[in-house]
Amino acid sequence: MRYLRWISLPLWIAALYLALIWVPDEKSLGVSYRIFYIHLGMAWTALLALTANFVVSLLVLFMKRRRESLDHYAQATAEVGLLMTTATLASGMLWAKVAWGAYWTWDPRLTTTAILWFLYAGYLLLREAMDQPQRRMVYSAVYGLIVFIDVPIVYLSVRWWTSIHPVVFTESGINITPQMLVAVIFFFFATLFLALDLITLRAKQQALRERIERIREQRLGELGY
Repeated sequence: MRYLRWISLPLWIAALYLALIWVPDEKSLGVSYRIFYIHLGMAWTALLALTANFVVSLLVLFMKRRRESLDHYAQATAEVGLLMTTATLASGMLWAKVAWGAYWTWDPRLTTTAILWFLYAGYLLLREAMDQPQRRMVYSAVYGLIVFIDVPIVYLSVRWWTSIHPVVFTESGINITPQMLVAVIFFFFATLFLALDLITLRAKQQALRERIERIREQRLGELGY
């Protein structure tokens, strides 16, 4: 919806100001640490979008009404979740090069996130491979429920296994300064509203696409094709 765009835009302006100007450089990593803010916002939003995909997939399987509309949102949440996961991996690799001296390490958080990317890329490929709408709806919903298991694994990976990936919120408190926390929060909400806008837009596009396809098939049938 358009109002989501108007909310997201000032949040992005404020978040960029906070991260690039207001928050001081980090002591050990300096100015390069600023990529952390957008990285964290993208990561949290990716997990939320994929969680939304799980919820919508569940509704698709157990609700009789508005299943087609829900299926549009299932595809949209998967697409946006995959987009945010891609941005998370890309920004994380840039940050890792500065922090760890390498673009990639087989750290538990990085590895489980990479697996997540492939799982949801497979979700979208599965949808594209099926022409029959009802079958596509059910199969992709079941697949979405199964692959969601990696979402909590990504979140808990740094707590379950030895990891060098930084953790912001721990049992002992918050591992960043109050100024950094403000920038993190603004970036998160800016990214979240952007994701909501994209999800809504994609769901509407899918609904319009299917409507056009139905009209096309109807007209072809009337013409005897």
